Amino acid sequence: YELKITNELLEVQYTDLAQLLVLNHAENEEVLLDQNGKPHTITKKEHPKQVTIDDYSEETGPLLQKDNISYLFDHEHSTNDQWNNIVFSFDNPSHSNQAKLVLSAKNSLLLDLLYGKFNGQFGSYFNQFQKQQRKVPAEKNIQWRNDQGIPLSVYAKSNNEWVLIEKINPVGPMAFRDLVIPIDLTKINAEKLEIKLECGYMFWEVDYAAIDFSIDRPMEIQ
Repeated sequence: YELKITNELLEVQYTDLAQLLVLNHAENEEVLLDQNGKPHTITKKEHPKQVTIDDYSEETGPLLQKDNISYLFDHEHSTNDQWNNIVFSFDNPSHSNQAKLVLSAKNSLLLDLLYGKFNGQFGSYFNQFQKQQRKVPAEKNIQWRNDQGIPLSVYAKSNNEWVLIEKINPVGPMAFRDLVIPIDLTKINAEKLEIKLECGYMFWEVDYAAIDFSIDRPMEIQ
């Protein structure tokens, strides 16, 4: 295989590692990698029975196809929530102990624009600011990112409380990415599975959402 990695934007790109994984799996299965690089087989996807935004039910249609008809997290608040969110409700008739949330999502161009405007405020001081930032501990930068609502936070409801499952790192605004988020349902106490996606105003776009309750099938990995 010959692979070419290019950056089509006017920016510096730092590539720390590049790997090619070959995954042999059944023809009727799809394979996605989670944020930790672990592969998961997707066998039977179930669509949400209900979508709720700011306590109001929405049409589930936009989530059923990868068609660029997205939820934009642009709903104006009528509650005291700090961030914009979408709640999906899934049936779990088999009472499975595990689930895999499948999303097709990307960052919005607005987030890209806002971050560029933020950096532009430094003017001629920007290069010095960049050098200072290299000395800042990673934990502090991650906390700042979380405080701005930049990641896409995934929650599951248990005992009527929202439990954080994962924070999805930015994936960029150029193309939708297929994402998988494994969920341990042994720690979730609820009749049905309710998932909440949360982020800052118009920071993400979600084109597709489904759940897969099947167990991961064995794969040959090279």
